[in-house]
Amino acid sequence: MKPSSEIQDQTVRFYDEHAGEHAERTVAVDMSAIYTPFLELLPAGGMILDAGCGSGRDSKFFAEKGYKVTAIDASAAYAKEASKRTGVFVRVMRFQDLDYGSQFDGIWACASLLHVPRGQLVEVLNRFARALKPHGVFYVSVKEGTDERFDKENRYFNDMNEATFREQVEDTRSLRVRRTWLTGNRGAGTQTWLNAILGLQEP
Repeated sequence: MKPSSEIQDQTVRFYDEHAGEHAERTVAVDMSAIYTPFLELLPAGGMILDAGCGSGRDSKFFAEKGYKVTAIDASAAYAKEASKRTGVFVRVMRFQDLDYGSQFDGIWACASLLHVPRGQLVEVLNRFARALKPHGVFYVSVKEGTDERFDKENRYFNDMNEATFREQVEDTRSLRVRRTWLTGNRGAGTQTWLNAILGLQEP
C-alpha cells in the first residue's frame, strides 16, 4: 500500500479532473430516506457540517430546509462546482486538517470518510468529535466490505463492515455508535452501504 498522503493525493486528483461529470452522476440521487433519521435528531435551523460535500446535493437540501450549512471538500474543483450549484461557500479542506471546535449540531459525512486511509481514520474521527456540540449527531456512510482497495478509476476506498467500523469508533474514545443499518445503492449498481449515526461519549 502506498503512503497515506500519496493515496489521498491520487484520489483527490481524480475528483479534480472529473468534478463536473461526477457531479452529474450523483446530484439527482434521492437521499430522502437517509436524511430523515439524521435530521430528526437535530434542532430546527441547527448547524450542519457537510463533510466531503461533492456535488453539493445534500448541502443544498439542508439549506433549503432552513439549516445553517458549512460545506467542505478536499477537491478544489469539486468545491467550486458545489458552490456554483448551491450558492453555499465550500471550503477546500482535507479531513486531516479539520479545525472546528464544538460548533455543529450535526455532521454529515455521506460517502466521504470511505476515502480516508484506515490508519488515519481514528485521528480523523476524533477531529470530527471535537467539531460536534455536546449533544450533536454524526452521520457516516461507507461501502460495506472488509478491504482497503483501489477501484478501476484508481480511487482509494476503505470498505468496512459493522464490526470493523465499530472497532474504529471505539478506538477514538470520544465517539459512540448510536445506530447502524444497511441500505442498497441509490444510484446505479448493486453496492451495499453501511450507514451509522454516532454521538459523543458521555463525560
